[in-house]
Parts: sequence; C-alpha cells; structure tokens
Amino acid sequence: MNKLNITTKNNSSTELATKEILETLLGKWDISQYFFTDNVMIEDRAMPHSHPALTINSFPYNDQIMHLTDLLHEQLHWYFEEEQSLVDEAVVELKVHYPEVPVGHPLGCRDETSTYEHLLLCRLCHKITSNIFGEDESRQILYYLQNHHYLWVYDTIDKDSDYIDSLLDKYSLNIIKD
Repeated sequence: MNKLNITTKNNSSTELATKEILETLLGKWDISQYFFTDNVMIEDRAMPHSHPALTINSFPYNDQIMHLTDLLHEQLHWYFEEEQSLVDEAVVELKVHYPEVPVGHPLGCRDETSTYEHLLLCRLCHKITSNIFGEDESRQILYYLQNHHYLWVYDTIDKDSDYIDSLLDKYSLNIIKD
C-alpha cells in the first residue's frame, strides 16, 4: 500500500489545508510501511479515530508532524486489529504488571482494555516516530501528548519503556523496519 486515499468530510478550508499538509509530509517521509488501511478522512473537530474509517481532525498543530503522528497512531489500531490475539496475550501480562489502570479522559482510555492496549500502541508509535523523525522530535511529540490526553498512558510509556518494549518484542508486535 503506497498511496493513501485522503478525503475531507466537508471540504472546509481547514480540512483542505490539513490534507495539503499531510500530503506534503507524506511526500517528505515515506511511512507507507506502517499503513494498514488506505482510506483517511479529515474532519474538522473530529476526535481522531481508527474505525470504521480512519479519521483525523484539522487541529492546527504548531508542529505539523503531529498530523503524521495522529495518522500513525490510528493506522496502528488497524495493525493491532490484525494481530488481536498477540495484543490480547500482551495485555494479560500488562494486567499483572499494572493491576489497576485509569479509565476515561484525561488519564486513560475509554475502558480498561483500551488503556492496556494503548500502552503498547502508544509506545510503538513513539518508537516509530523516533525512527523516522529522530529522538529529539519524538521527545517533543511525547511531551506534547503527555500533557493533553492519555496522561497516565504516556507518562507510563515514558517511565517504563523498557518493559513495554520487551512485550512488543516478545509478542512480535514491534514492526519497526530500518
């Protein structure tokens, strides 16, 4: 899958500008090896989500690479869906290591399982952004995310990255390609 079909929900000026930014960034960095669905919708004020259609919003980030980070994050949901049995096995270990996790905004995700899965997904996304954009840029992205949503998740992957990395490797979920 080399090309994304990027559409806008309302063809607003902000959606079209975000589409242009995303296409420019995708021309600069080839991240196609991390695409698991080829349809992307841009929608003003939408909460980024992966299903039923991968949707990102037109939020005017100061750092435009955040649009690629949102795209990667939502693409990884599609990957985790393909590898759900492996993700489930890793979650069993996470539940032992972290017997209680927060649920709900701003610390956790919509439910307990989602919070556990996001420990893996967000760490993998951080590893990918480090690999593509470099550690300095990736740390800035992580710092931004640690202060906006999934606060406990991002704080935990920052503090306990070696453990989470070991699970990504153990369950063959680490898809970083050099």
